[in-house]
Amino acid sequence: KNKVTVIDDSIQILTQTSILKCFDKKTIIKLNEYPYKTILWNTGETTKQITASNAGLYYCDVTTKCSAITDSINVIDEVCACNIYIPNSFTPNGDGINDYLKIYGDGELLNVSIYNKFGQEIFYAENNNFNWNGTFNNDLVKEDVYVYKIVYRDCNQKHRVKNGLINILY
Repeated sequence: KNKVTVIDDSIQILTQTSILKCFDKKTIIKLNEYPYKTILWNTGETTKQITASNAGLYYCDVTTKCSAITDSINVIDEVCACNIYIPNSFTPNGDGINDYLKIYGDGELLNVSIYNKFGQEIFYAENNNFNWNGTFNNDLVKEDVYVYKIVYRDCNQKHRVKNGLINILY
């Protein structure tokens, strides 16, 4: 008997033709839900979803009850916005643990302001190696909630502003 394979273009197995991923991250590629008989990615995987670690063309051959389908998706690397992280509390009590407020992340720190609950600026810095020890006029501030404003430049060279609250605990 001769076997005929029907190519069915009406079944879309991938919803996108391309997807962006951050350079240092991975992304998940998923097939649309459908009762596939067989699945084979160009990576050798045979599952409905794969993890793409690298940029490039990923394609998948599937068979259904009645047809064979091939689809592909292009994974494109992009520079993602760098984020910064600031803890919500620190304890400048001199015990050597969390004595300084530090800002973490990949952005370039332009300036930092800390305000008390009356809106008075009690700290200001303009460098990328910022550490605040919880003092104002060389005295430790009282245990309270303070407001911060951080101005930084992300990996895409965009100026960003981040505001939030910081708790000082003793």
